[in-house]
Amino acid sequence: MPLWFGNEHAQGDENPVYGTARVLLGLDVDLIRGEAHASDCRGRAVRWLLRAQNIDGGWGGDRGVMSSIEETGIVLAALGRRSSSEAEGVREALSRGVRWIREAVTDCPQDAISLEPID
Repeated sequence: MPLWFGNEHAQGDENPVYGTARVLLGLDVDLIRGEAHASDCRGRAVRWLLRAQNIDGGWGGDRGVMSSIEETGIVLAALGRRSSSEAEGVREALSRGVRWIREAVTDCPQDAISLEPID
C-alpha cells in the first residue's frame, strides 16, 4: 500500500501544509543551505506557512482546514529551525502553535492517543 500524505478535510484530499513543511525541512540540509535559490524557497515556504496558520493557533491540511496534531507538529518542527530574522511573525506563530498542540493533547482522553507504530 503506498503512503498517502493527504488530508481528507482539504480540497482534493491534498495537504499543502504537510508538503510545504517537509520541503522546508529538506531545504535546511548542508548541501544547499547557502544557495540563493534555496534561501528564496525557504522564505516563500515560511511566509506561506505563516499565512496558513489557523486562528486557533494550529495548522490543518490547508488554509482554513481544521487544525490537527500531525500538521501542527510538522510545521512546528520546520518553523522551529528558523531564525526570527528570516520572517516576521515566526516566533509568534510558534508560540500560538505550541499553545494549540499543548491544549489538544491535554484535552484528549488518554486512551485516544496511540503511541504505537503504524504497520
